[in-house]
Amino acid sequence: MATKDWIMSKTISFTHFEPQQFFNDGDHVFVKGYFTGKSNSTGKTFETEWMMVWEVLDGKVRYYQAFIDTYKVAAALK
Repeated sequence: MATKDWIMSKTISFTHFEPQQFFNDGDHVFVKGYFTGKSNSTGKTFETEWMMVWEVLDGKVRYYQAFIDTYKVAAALK
């Protein structure tokens, strides 16, 4: 599957998304949370914690990065 053809919403469905903790340091915001989901092709479920990092400058998102346990999500896709 080519990278351009992989769209998360076509591959998995989120069943629960919960931000749990918020931390800020100047222009940076760190959010820790938890989500569950299901593979649209296999029907297998997964659950994992996540962390997001945001940098906001002049009221606009300048940078965003998300960290998840990709092993758990990939295992649900197989």
